[in-house]
Amino acid sequence: MSKQKLPVTNSEGFFEIRLESIGGLGANVAGKIIAEAGVLYAGFNGSNFASYGSEKKGSPVKSFIRFSDPSRPIRNATPVERPHVLGVFHEALLAAGQSVIGGLY
Repeated sequence: MSKQKLPVTNSEGFFEIRLESIGGLGANVAGKIIAEAGVLYAGFNGSNFASYGSEKKGSPVKSFIRFSDPSRPIRNATPVERPHVLGVFHEALLAAGQSVIGGLY
């Protein structure tokens, strides 16, 4: 496997992804798959965690993924506020009054 390079990083050296969804559409699982692929197949350090309410189906879900170069450990578990990539799993999240897109790089 050749060493992969992150396309861009923030001031902390992270490439960050945020997935916005409604419970039951798979954002949490998608985040886990993306993070695992980045670690196992691209050789990055990776971190994945999610934020969701007690009611799984239908409640807002955010999945956060962070990658860094193998030489840089990830010791940051704060939510991704300014992602390099934003995945929106349902069009209702783009409706008026939603702040999904705020904070993009």
